[in-house]
Amino acid sequence: GDVHFYKNNQIIKCQTLEYKELLNEKDFLLHLYNQAELIDSSKQLFGDTLDIYYKDSLIQNINIKSNAKFLNYRYAKYNVNKKAQRIEDNITSNRMYINFDKGNVVSMHLSEMATTNFNVLEDTLVKGLSHSSGDSIFIDIEKNIINRMQMFGGVQGIFTPEKNNTKVDSTVTYEADYIDYQVNNEMSYLYNNAMVNYDSNELKAGEIIVDWNSNKLNAKMKDSVYP
Repeated sequence: GDVHFYKNNQIIKCQTLEYKELLNEKDFLLHLYNQAELIDSSKQLFGDTLDIYYKDSLIQNINIKSNAKFLNYRYAKYNVNKKAQRIEDNITSNRMYINFDKGNVVSMHLSEMATTNFNVLEDTLVKGLSHSSGDSIFIDIEKNIINRMQMFGGVQGIFTPEKNNTKVDSTVTYEADYIDYQVNNEMSYLYNNAMVNYDSNELKAGEIIVDWNSNKLNAKMKDSVYP
């Protein structure tokens, strides 16, 4: 019990640890059981059970099998004239699979009760806080920044703008069966049972396209559902 394992700049904690070396001595698997944690300078991962695959001594992927939680840290500004400060993104689900490239997270798959709470940035300026939930969520990440989220099954979300940092001046709530949120393009595509509520105005349609940069909505008929 109370196992601590140190690898590179990572601290790994759990109650029980199994180490399995593969054919290449730099490739190995770690199986972590009970109160499992992985901590480094920019992130923390938690779960009941974690499987970590190392290739050439770097993490290749992590499989969190239950009660998954991922905390990501980066530096950003709430005011363009102020210093950057540490901010936190919070991602949870029952199961979570994370892919790495050269030690950096590049994609995540959340399944069962998936939620994301992340800060939307432009350069280093915080534009707002995005909260989303759904049955499953696929996330693409580049340079520690979320590029795209594809969300499936009873998706609901809230965007809370940071005052003076964005053209969006009121909280936006939205829902759909499937949402493709292209963060890097500042576009959201809502499909089937789509709804957006903004500044006390509610729009329902079969398909809704949100342009976050221009602050415009485009609603379309889909499967006989009219705006």
